[in-house]
Amino acid sequence: MCASQFDDQWSLEGRASPGLSPLEAGLWLVVTGVLVLDVATTAYGLSAGYVEQNPVVRWALDTVGLVALPAFKLGAVAVALVCRRLIPAYAAVVPLGLAVPWAVAAGINLAVIASV
Repeated sequence: MCASQFDDQWSLEGRASPGLSPLEAGLWLVVTGVLVLDVATTAYGLSAGYVEQNPVVRWALDTVGLVALPAFKLGAVAVALVCRRLIPAYAAVVPLGLAVPWAVAAGINLAVIASV
């Protein structure tokens, strides 16, 4: 196999669902970071006596405990991955839809924790 055939074989050009662009890969790394930060700061806040404000998450925490936090986050990631697959033109927007609100939530958590 010559080099040009090898390059064509691994090219993403013309594929219906291309791989991750460097931008999108970076955004998914941000999602991972803010997911961990939000779960960690929420767990810390709960252990310090704060109360979860989301009634659905509060109910889940009361029912199954702290495992509810990553379960909800991973459920959201699963939905996002399905959306990314169904609408590849918006592939880079999907992780932003997770990262921005989770970063805001983690920021609020940090501000509340720091205010003590």
